[in-house]
Amino acid sequence: AKIYIDSNENVDKFLAENEHYDALVVGAYCETRDPSFAMLAYQRGNCHEQIIAVCIKNGMWKPLAKHLVAEKDAEMWATVLNDKSFDPRYLVEAVRRDALAESKVQEEVVATVRAFMAADMTHEMTTILDQVVMSGQFQKNKYLENLLVFSAIKARPDKVMEYVNRLECYDPVEIGAAAV
Repeated sequence: AKIYIDSNENVDKFLAENEHYDALVVGAYCETRDPSFAMLAYQRGNCHEQIIAVCIKNGMWKPLAKHLVAEKDAEMWATVLNDKSFDPRYLVEAVRRDALAESKVQEEVVATVRAFMAADMTHEMTTILDQVVMSGQFQKNKYLENLLVFSAIKARPDKVMEYVNRLECYDPVEIGAAAV
């Protein structure tokens, strides 16, 4: 595997398809050569801690966001969102622009939103929900519309009226009680 990586020919395919290498060893070897190769090796081996570490270390926010969204793992999200070694704005932007913008699975959105709620990142969560609910593929989703309005009440009161006027599927009784 190391020789194959150093040859730099079809490395992506080799790392993704070959099952006969130790993902931890090969991933560590790749980190100094090309972090994206390390990411591939770690993904094949389900080495989540290493994926998180290599992405944060190398500022690979888009692959990290896609990985976290796809995994839907609350503990993994908590580990990353509570990590104080980087500015979370980069990850939030990658989640909003790339990972959730490309997602077609409601459970991925819900898991991501729950992770941001658990990390008490309501403002960031509102920004993400705004993208997904207002102009994304999850329009007219009652649960996500309710979450958007609730989070706006808490984090962005200036946007509440806009959401109430534009959204159609939220529960007005629940929202009214929360707004009062």
